[in-house]
Amino acid sequence: MQVLRKQGGEDGALLDIKVEVPGTNSTRTLRVYIEVKGCWNEDLETAMLDQLTNKYMVQHHCDFGMYVVGWYQCSQWKKEWDYRAGKAPTYSIQKARELFSVQARDISIQSRKRIEAMVLNLSLR
Repeated sequence: MQVLRKQGGEDGALLDIKVEVPGTNSTRTLRVYIEVKGCWNEDLETAMLDQLTNKYMVQHHCDFGMYVVGWYQCSQWKKEWDYRAGKAPTYSIQKARELFSVQARDISIQSRKRIEAMVLNLSLR
């Protein structure tokens, strides 16, 4: 979904998932913006604030957001055959869950938005 149109030479802003639930006569439409990242993404630790919150939610008056991380770290994932394995963080999935949960809490307080973080274990077993 494109939330900002392309302007000049700059690409438009592409939101991963937008959920809208129409309101009734007395309630407004509920919107949730969802940003999804693979654990190898170079902006993994900054995109919750820079991209989801500031670029999408604040600019488009959305009060609810989710930051979803796909965690692929496992012993079978080798950088010799997949470059992304070498770009992924070396900390554990538990550490990632703590890190992004605290970050979501802090950003929610600072921005007066409601952001939740979820780290999904997508590793081979």
